[in-house]
Amino acid sequence: MNTAHTTTDVRISADHQPGALRYPEEFLIACGIHRLRPEEFLRQFVNRLRYRGLLCGSQDDTEHAVNEVIFDYLQICGKRGDIEKTDQALHRKWLKKLNTIIERDWKLTEHELEANMGYTLLACRKEICTKREQATQVSTPDGYTIQLPGNFIVMCFMYGVSPEAVLQHLIDNISLAMEAAVNQYGMAGFNPFMNFFHSMSAQFFRDSKELRAAGFYRYDRELVSLYEALQGERDYATRLAALTAHYRAWYKGVQDIPVMPAG
Repeated sequence: MNTAHTTTDVRISADHQPGALRYPEEFLIACGIHRLRPEEFLRQFVNRLRYRGLLCGSQDDTEHAVNEVIFDYLQICGKRGDIEKTDQALHRKWLKKLNTIIERDWKLTEHELEANMGYTLLACRKEICTKREQATQVSTPDGYTIQLPGNFIVMCFMYGVSPEAVLQHLIDNISLAMEAAVNQYGMAGFNPFMNFFHSMSAQFFRDSKELRAAGFYRYDRELVSLYEALQGERDYATRLAALTAHYRAWYKGVQDIPVMPAG
């Protein structure tokens, strides 16, 4: 099983209660600059989770980042080690079935393992959604609905967490300014939140005449100059304030340019 990495200077939201998501300014700025639709970013996150990978690890960097975001949330809210601790019959039933497949990993071909896991997850999702009214979708602040895949639904059921809380934890830890201020002196370790964000932004970014006309790349060049100006600044708060102001101005310059849907 993977071990959650300790992130540096990131906000946490382990006390978030189930309900509609909220989008902080830092998240909107990051999505706006990198031309990511917030709902598409979240949809990609839930779709990248593989329950088997969560337990056994993943060689894929993007899936690994998804796992670590979830582990980070579970650690903070005290549920990291709770999956085996339950007196609920339904939970025990499916935990046993899923663990049996994982334990047979070395006896099965990759195709057989995926087929067994897929069938079992589908059956598990069907029963828990019927008997426990497990959430199958999440609403966004701007009126979109994100349908949750079976892997994500089962993960939330097994660990006893709400999908809104997990996604809010991801959202609240997305900050370009914070990442830049921390990384300037190489103080930050692996950050799964921003790792996943940059992976998605690289896949979905689309250049356009409108962006160039709005000075998009001018802000990029100014950021390099700002890094150089802050090179001797050791105070984190000062660096963060300067970088926040720059990213806010960058976002303001391009926020009225529509972001094309994925696909």
